[in-house]
Amino acid sequence: MLILSILSVGAIQLLSDTETQLIEDFADRSKSQKNEAICSASMISVKNSPISFRDRMMFQGIEQQRGTHYTDGRNGWPGGSSLDAILSFKMNDIQFETARQMMVDCQIRPNKVVDERVLDAFATIPREKFVNKQQRSIAYVDEDLPVSGGRCLMEPMVLARMMQALEIKPTDHALVVGAATGYGTAIMARLAGSVIAVETRTQLVEKAQETLVSIDVDNAAVIKGRLTEGCPKEGPYDRILIEGAVAQMPEQLLDQLTPKGRLLAIWRPSPRGAGVASVWCRANEGFARTPLFDAQVPLLEEFKAKEEFVF
Repeated sequence: MLILSILSVGAIQLLSDTETQLIEDFADRSKSQKNEAICSASMISVKNSPISFRDRMMFQGIEQQRGTHYTDGRNGWPGGSSLDAILSFKMNDIQFETARQMMVDCQIRPNKVVDERVLDAFATIPREKFVNKQQRSIAYVDEDLPVSGGRCLMEPMVLARMMQALEIKPTDHALVVGAATGYGTAIMARLAGSVIAVETRTQLVEKAQETLVSIDVDNAAVIKGRLTEGCPKEGPYDRILIEGAVAQMPEQLLDQLTPKGRLLAIWRPSPRGAGVASVWCRANEGFARTPLFDAQVPLLEEFKAKEEFVF
């Protein structure tokens, strides 16, 4: 009898009882071995995952049972493993809602994110809508996902911890700097009252605004502008999020904070050093930075440290 089996990676396919058990056993072993096939609500990254002899034999057994044959050309294995075919589903076979919830349960919640409003936002916003079609099957992987224009969608866990640290209230007016395709903006829009997002590239601005409209986000606007300048005409802001690492913090961005405002970014003054998620707040006549947790995300080109010439 065929059953509808939901895999640990959030994909579905009609499988026999035997096949279902085999795949579940494989997923369990993969988790314990810390392979890339982990409970991260993403597709298994087969091309880079170590597949054991036992696992290859298991999936070849499924091939024989089905009378099918697949070739992946890896490591001289004739016929390869059918794991690629089993997990390379068409997009309409992916249960994105399941993958999204598993991202929350396996990546975000275990990493000190306890704010239910933040968890609900990540469980609601469809991350797969903010990447290209070729990336949708890995939209929920626990890594930064590169998008066009040198931008990326930040790792979900890091973004979630930053959102929680911002302590966003439903009445807050927020600014997102380096919006890329708009995923962080959509999350922010679920938490704040109104959101302005800034991006330098026209293509990304159009993509972000189009996607936000398509998922019925009506309290956020994406505009084109210099990231280091923010958007002072729409300020001041209760909360500011910079989606990426910075090696310098422009005063003109900090000046757009309200008296009790908070700015979150990954502080990474050295391109070779580790980043630290940090919050900036007003203190006396200036601003103070408080380190929160380590985080390694790509450095935003616009926020690189200015080169100093020594004579």
